[in-house]
Amino acid sequence: MERQDIYISAAYTTIKVGTYFNLKSKCPTLFTSNVVYSFSGSCDKNTTYLGETRRQLFRRVEDHAGKDKSSAVFNHIYDCTECQMIANLCDHFKIVQRCTQETS
Repeated sequence: MERQDIYISAAYTTIKVGTYFNLKSKCPTLFTSNVVYSFSGSCDKNTTYLGETRRQLFRRVEDHAGKDKSSAVFNHIYDCTECQMIANLCDHFKIVQRCTQETS
């Protein structure tokens, strides 16, 4: 029997699981902090209020909904009967820009 030199090499590539899907979940918009945000009521799309907060956005929305009676957004909602009927006020707040934290 004659001996033949045969070389075998495995042909495969490894793929990380993370290439198929993202392992990190995105932070919901309302939990984002350090943002500039806008509010547009349902009655007049041409009227927009801008604000900024270092806190989570949902906490600032709660303030506008009733705690912070000096805010222009609260006054708008209070005066506008159409805006008072909004089922989910959060849908009318949009993030304009995410800001970086200042280091003191």
